Amino acid sequence: IIPLLTFLCGISSIFIPYVIGVSNGHVPSVIPFISDCGALAPENCIFTQLLNMTALLLIISIYLRHRQIVEYYGNRLRRPDLWWRKISFGLLIIGFIAAFFITATAAFPITENVKVHIVCAMASFLLVTVYIWGQVILSFSVSPRMSGPFLNWIRLLLALIGTGTLVLYIVACYTNTFLPDGYSIPPLPIPYTPEFIGADSPYWLRHTVAAGAEWAMVISNFVFVLTMSFDLRHTYVRPPKVFFKKTHLRRPRSAYEHALNDDTHID
Repeated sequence: IIPLLTFLCGISSIFIPYVIGVSNGHVPSVIPFISDCGALAPENCIFTQLLNMTALLLIISIYLRHRQIVEYYGNRLRRPDLWWRKISFGLLIIGFIAAFFITATAAFPITENVKVHIVCAMASFLLVTVYIWGQVILSFSVSPRMSGPFLNWIRLLLALIGTGTLVLYIVACYTNTFLPDGYSIPPLPIPYTPEFIGADSPYWLRHTVAAGAEWAMVISNFVFVLTMSFDLRHTYVRPPKVFFKKTHLRRPRSAYEHALNDDTHID
C-alpha cells in the first residue's frame, strides 16, 4: 500500500496546487510549469506539504523494494553471487538522495530562490531517472525474475517515456530548438513570477513543450512507483524489534509491581 500512497500523494502534490492556482488566476489553465503551480499562496503551502509527504513515502517505498529484492534472491533463493545486492543497495542510496532533493525543491520555493529551486528539481529528475533505469535493468538481468514479464515491460515503457520527456524538457528549457530564428532563451525574472504566455508569443511553443514534457515525465515516474505495489502485495512487514541493553535488564521494581506483590488494590 505504501507505493500506492506515494503515487496518490505525488499526483495530488501537482494537481491540487494546479487547480487552486488556476481558480485564483495565479497560473494559466493550459499546461503551466509544475513549479509555477506551487509558486504563490495558498497553493504553495499545499505544494510544499504534499511534496514533503511524497518524499517520505518514496523513501519507504524504495527501502521496501530493496528489502524485497534481498529477501527474494538472498534469503529465499540463496543466490551465492552478491552483485545484484550491491546494485540494489546503490539504487537505494540514489533513491534516498533523490527524495532529499525533492524535499529541497519544496523547501526553496521558486519565488524565493529560483536558482536553488531549479538545481534541486533537476537533480531530483535526473536521480529518479537513474533509479528507474537501475530497477529496470536489475529486473531483466537477475534470474529468475521476481516480477512477471508484463510488469517488467510496462516498467521499461515507463522508463523510456520518463527519459524521453526528460530529454525533451532539457532541450526545450536550455536550447533554442523550439524558438523562432532570431530569438534566444529569455532570462528568468527576479523576483520570479509564474509565466502567462499566449499562443501569439514567440516563446509559446518552447513553454508548451517544456511544461508538457515536465508533466508527462513526473506522472510517468509516479506510475513507475505505483507498479511496485503489484510486487509488494505478496509481502508483509513486521514491526521492528526493540532490544534493551544488558545494563538495563536488571532494574528496581516499579510501584505497580510492588502493589501486585503486596496484593494491594490500585484504582
